[in-house]
Amino acid sequence: VERSSLIELNSNGVVVETLLIYQYPYFDTAAFVVRVVPASADKTASLPLAGTVDVTINWGDGTAEEAVTNVAPTHTYAEAKEYIVTVKGSVSELNNLKVNTKYRSTVTEVLQWGQLGLTSLKSAFDTNKSLVSVVLPPAEGAFAKVTTTENMFDTCTALVSVPTGLL
Repeated sequence: VERSSLIELNSNGVVVETLLIYQYPYFDTAAFVVRVVPASADKTASLPLAGTVDVTINWGDGTAEEAVTNVAPTHTYAEAKEYIVTVKGSVSELNNLKVNTKYRSTVTEVLQWGQLGLTSLKSAFDTNKSLVSVVLPPAEGAFAKVTTTENMFDTCTALVSVPTGLL
């Protein structure tokens, strides 16, 4: 469960500083972790998993699927709200162009890259209009076998910046 606290530092009754402390839950470092917001029309989200896929997906609503091998897996939620989705196992590619057009913008944030054995990030989030944030991967591992990042964030209009050193 995510938690946040707002702390106000006062001096003689005047707020002199405000701190927001935000804590994500602990995630297994092997897991690829994203925040998704399902499409409002049918409450469905999809992940840009492509190439060779063999994973377990925890969809963040109490549903977990094991031995998922299909490209661009989808899940329909009871409510159209934010969910934290974790993916563990092996995936050779992330490619948003493999996702049904109406679900290409359901991933809104990459919280952790994990250890999926990725070899290609070509078009990983291409055409995702809702992706706002991505994190740097750990110094070793997540991108060790990646050979291309071509068009990784092409037309990601909500993404303000890519962390220095990511590409």
